[in-house]
Amino acid sequence: MGSTMKITPSELEKLQDAVYWVCKIAQSKGLKLFSIPLSKIIFLADRRCYLRNLKPMIADAYVHGKNGPYLESLRTAISNLKSEGYIRTERRKYGIHYKTEYYLGCRSDRYQINNISKNNLEELREITFDVLVNETAETVSGFTHNHAWQVSVEKEHIPMCAQLITQPAEITDEDVEWAKSTVAHM
Repeated sequence: MGSTMKITPSELEKLQDAVYWVCKIAQSKGLKLFSIPLSKIIFLADRRCYLRNLKPMIADAYVHGKNGPYLESLRTAISNLKSEGYIRTERRKYGIHYKTEYYLGCRSDRYQINNISKNNLEELREITFDVLVNETAETVSGFTHNHAWQVSVEKEHIPMCAQLITQPAEITDEDVEWAKSTVAHM
């Protein structure tokens, strides 16, 4: 809790693929991509993958941040991609705040996505459009600031399995009977 969470080299490569892919999608559609939406897109795609397969696309845990769950290694992935010329960033003033905007770099045509499946790339594409086009910042925050985020504290690691508690489930008659019998045997 609160310590730095390391991801494996394989997870870092997947994260770099995801960051590059999201930048490519955003730029190809003329969409602005900033740091917080990028982080939310990565988390939401990883979460969706976990909820469908009980296996994350990238990492087993995220960190509670004030703007939602994030991967501490995201900065490393971005730095690696920038140093190779695959992406670039520009810091711009928007109102009273500065935001970092992401673009494809001068060597982006040489980047090869090798670590994320076609299905997961499609998930990232869908979520990129949802976050950048179809949803408001408030509704996206509702997805990322879920129960698992609310019960954790800033900088605490949130295991991906905690996302299971955020899914509504219907209680069946069998569930009620099982609970009654369990309580009766206590």
